[in-house]
Formats: sequence, C-alpha cells, structure tokens
Amino acid sequence: VIARQAAVTEAEQARKAAAGEAEQARKEAAAEAERTFATRLAVVDAANQRKLAEVVERGESRTHQELQRAARLGDAIRAIDEASGLSEVLERLVQCAAREVDRTAMLIVKRDRLAGWRLAGFSPDAPPAKSIDFALDQAGLAGVVVESGVACSRPADATDGPSLPPFAGDGGDRDAVRRHRRALQR
Repeated sequence: VIARQAAVTEAEQARKAAAGEAEQARKEAAAEAERTFATRLAVVDAANQRKLAEVVERGESRTHQELQRAARLGDAIRAIDEASGLSEVLERLVQCAAREVDRTAMLIVKRDRLAGWRLAGFSPDAPPAKSIDFALDQAGLAGVVVESGVACSRPADATDGPSLPPFAGDGGDRDAVRRHRRALQR
C-alpha cells in the first residue's frame, strides 16, 4: 500500500511537473508569438510612416510648385498690363510664356496665313520669327489648331496626324494653343 501510495504521489508530482512545464512552454510560445507580431507590426508601421511622409512631401512639393506658378502668373499679368501697346503686349506674352515652357512661338493669324512674331527657346538654326509665313494648310499642327479652334499636342516623331510647323520640328512633345479666332481678327 505504501509503495502504491508513493507511486501515486510520484505520478501526481510528475503530472503536475509536466503540466507546469507545458504551461511554461505555452507562455513562452505565446510571448514569442507576441514579440514576433509586435516586430512585424513595427516594420509595417515604419513602412506606412515612410510612405505617408513621401506622399505628404510630394503634396507639399506640388503645392509649392502651384504657388510659384500662381505667383509667376500674377507677375505675367502685371507685366502685360503695364505694356504700352499691342506690340509690347505680344512681346511680354512671349517672354512670360518662355518662363513656363522650354520654347514658344508667337504666330499671328493674318487672314488664311500664319506669320511669325517672336520665337523663344528655339535652336540657333531656327529661322528668324519675322521670316515665318505659312498658309494655314502648310503650317502643320499650328494651322490645324487655328482652323479647328481646339488645342492639341503630338509627339515630334509621330508619323500620323498633322506635323509640327516646319520651323518647329526639332523637339519632343509639343502643345499648340490659340486664342479664339475672332479675338485675333479684331
């Protein structure tokens, strides 16, 4: 009986020890899982914080650029407003446009022709502005814009659609815009 009681006690102690070890192992596994989760969460949070900072920085940069553009627009309007005649208005308009784009051409509509007024940013090989004189159907994209009244753009190396005007064919993507035709004929 004593041996049996000792064996039961020993078995009970072994069971309690095994249960304690199992509980300890469970607690350690849970703690390790929690540490792993916290580490992963910190990594994801850091990545999200970096992305958020980048987005905020890009937004601030765009806002700053827009504010600068608005300031330049205000300066341009003042400069044009201070012009003493139409020639000076057109000259200042070209100067202001040249601050915004890599090159600009002021072409004047004269009946069914486009005449050059001023060029800015073109290569030294470009013809003098005053020598530019095209019939609308010979002016490529500029003639199409005048005839349609719709601004458009195209890559310089495109093979379809209207070409750039002959004096302007040495660049990349270009935009063409114009004012309302009636305003130009006044």
